[in-house]
Amino acid sequence: MKLPVIFWGSSELSIPFLDLLYRDVGIEISAVVTQPSKPKGRGLIIRPTVVNSFAKKLGLDIFFPEDVNAQDFVELLKTKNQN
Repeated sequence: MKLPVIFWGSSELSIPFLDLLYRDVGIEISAVVTQPSKPKGRGLIIRPTVVNSFAKKLGLDIFFPEDVNAQDFVELLKTKNQN
């Protein structure tokens, strides 16, 4: 049985760790939690975090909570980690 993991991260520094966990045969990434997309640059174009883009390429479930302590979000994570 694989160990289920919920990965949290948003920055470029998170990518190597997410990649390493994804490729580890003993770990199952059940979800990725990252910051919501925000306006960036001069044109204030809304862009996803690098973790969001990378997790999409891997086909992982991604969540963008406004409040990580909200009860409904906590319950959602509990169910994701039980699968």
